[in-house]
Amino acid sequence: MTDIIIFRNEGRIVGFKAIGHSGYAPHGEDIVCAAISALTQSAVNGLLEVACVKTNYIISEGFIACRIDNKKSSEQAVHDAEIILGSMYMGLKSIGLNYGNYLKITEREV
Repeated sequence: MTDIIIFRNEGRIVGFKAIGHSGYAPHGEDIVCAAISALTQSAVNGLLEVACVKTNYIISEGFIACRIDNKKSSEQAVHDAEIILGSMYMGLKSIGLNYGNYLKITEREV
């Protein structure tokens, strides 16, 4: 199962962490894991390249974590980051509707 933690600050998504493989299918054939990876890695790329928000992130095998730094980013960048992270969250929730046994999403106020 992939554990996903969504970090919020005053209701706004400011980061996330995804740990583990979903276990839906063997490595290389796991569509759930691939979908989670595509959404989370695209979010990191969007934060860096589209929103140009200051971001701390780590990507490794079976692990991705990302946190935006609101204090070092412009108001517009933070706004754009909210849209990107909100879109990622909605995509993850959608995966959870169909494959809920393979991912768990929790939210944490930071």
